[in-house]
Amino acid sequence: DAPWTHIGAQYNFQLHQMFFALHPDRAQYAERANLLEHPERIKIVHYSGKPTAKPWHRVLDPRWKDFWPSRSRDEEYVKLFAEEFMGYWLWILRDAEKFQLQAEGPNASWDMARLELGEDGEYYRKDWRDPTVRQHLPIPPRRAQGAMQLLTSVLQEWFDIYQSLEAELPSLRYGAFASRLRPGPTRSLRPRLERPAGPAALKRTCWKRQSRQAWWMEVEKLPKSSQPPDAQLPQLQKITASCGLSPEGGSVSLRDSDSTFDEEGLDVEGLYIKHYGQVAARHFQIQDLSAEGLEPLQLWLSTIPDRAVLLMAVVGLAGDVTPLLRTLAPLGVPQEVPPEHCKVLACVSMAGDGSS
Repeated sequence: DAPWTHIGAQYNFQLHQMFFALHPDRAQYAERANLLEHPERIKIVHYSGKPTAKPWHRVLDPRWKDFWPSRSRDEEYVKLFAEEFMGYWLWILRDAEKFQLQAEGPNASWDMARLELGEDGEYYRKDWRDPTVRQHLPIPPRRAQGAMQLLTSVLQEWFDIYQSLEAELPSLRYGAFASRLRPGPTRSLRPRLERPAGPAALKRTCWKRQSRQAWWMEVEKLPKSSQPPDAQLPQLQKITASCGLSPEGGSVSLRDSDSTFDEEGLDVEGLYIKHYGQVAARHFQIQDLSAEGLEPLQLWLSTIPDRAVLLMAVVGLAGDVTPLLRTLAPLGVPQEVPPEHCKVLACVSMAGDGSS
């Protein structure tokens, strides 16, 4: 109902959006860019966007043991944290190699069109009518500097507050906390999903090479009559869904011929679903398997068209997962309940199809 209202960016200041706001097209006027000159107006900072850019990894992840609990490397940590954001490489460091990959690669976005990084370290956009004409697109130095000052400030404050909580609650210290982390399955406890019977179970690939000196390649199995002997081996379109769980955290890898989604860490848990061809995956934190708890998932499933190809992974299974499998049934997910010791599941399926 009118009138529409909104919450300003200062009450949900997302760090990955902060770097996006420094794009030369937006750095002069974007709301988040404006706030970088008035950081006192920012009330809530949101550590979102990049799964690897979370301050708690420094505390919980053993890979950061040289950075915690000592605070002597805070300045170095801020730079490593910033490197997780592509906007830092492009608009703060102005890295020529990263810029070229983003501007000319297959996934180049529309706002990189005709944009170039000059030898002077400034950004320009070529005129679409006359490429010899360039428009200078400056990034205000105060805003670029403000981004790093804000990042340094909010990380320092986060760790200061955490250490003050540790003093009051010794159980938060990593040594005590890590001992309570759920252990992952051993190699012998991997779930074994039965292969579906019928034509869907037939192997449709084989290994071939074009000569005795050539490399062996996995290719689609084709009748000899459909391919001349001297034809190039066709490129195989592959889809792979895998996941795991260990004391160091969970991992998810959803890959197809066009895109890849990878995530790992102590906070990797729940259901991950990726459409074939899409880079991002939808993440559901499955903590309540009741009808009410699964309602957000059911609403999302209603938007999936028939015959959509989906890659899925479930990490951190606990208890009876029958309600979850029944909810996912329209996506063609196997309905046989796995053994109780299984903590991870992965599958590739087609919506509306009963064989995964």
